[in-house]
Amino acid sequence: MIYEDEKFLIPRGLKHRYFNFDDEPIEFLLAVASWKNSNSIIQSREDENRAKDEPELGLSIPSWQGKYPFSPEEKKPAVLRKQDAISMIYGREPDEIRCYIYISTDEITLSDYWICPGAKFSPPDIHTGDEFYYVRKGTLILTNPDTGRTYEIKKDEAFLIPKNIWHQGFNFGN
Repeated sequence: MIYEDEKFLIPRGLKHRYFNFDDEPIEFLLAVASWKNSNSIIQSREDENRAKDEPELGLSIPSWQGKYPFSPEEKKPAVLRKQDAISMIYGREPDEIRCYIYISTDEITLSDYWICPGAKFSPPDIHTGDEFYYVRKGTLILTNPDTGRTYEIKKDEAFLIPKNIWHQGFNFGN
């Protein structure tokens, strides 16, 4: 049984069923597909430039990426609770946002993010796998800094970001 605030991991191949204008924080789930080639992940423009200018430094890849809560060889069905998630701050001041990493396997990553009113996730980023957002609270304004295209994603709406698309989310609430 899965309770409120729990997530569930189903490994690949296993059959199964089953910018914000508000004054409230935005709360959304995030799932990113396939971290298999994690050495080629470009997380931000800064990482991309650093990889070009200082290749000996490489990219900053977290040690848990692609192997939490299990390594690829040890994956099994599992209930994942908030208290077991990796808690971290993403971004830079003043736009730091809280996130919880529930799952980061070689196939998918699932995270829970909160963007406070007036904040954004910064810097813009890009992924080598498709990314999925589901807004649980508030309204997220998502923009592509390369094209200027902007999307408004409201509570209980989902949004797909195909791989290799730059994006940045905003909460315009106060």
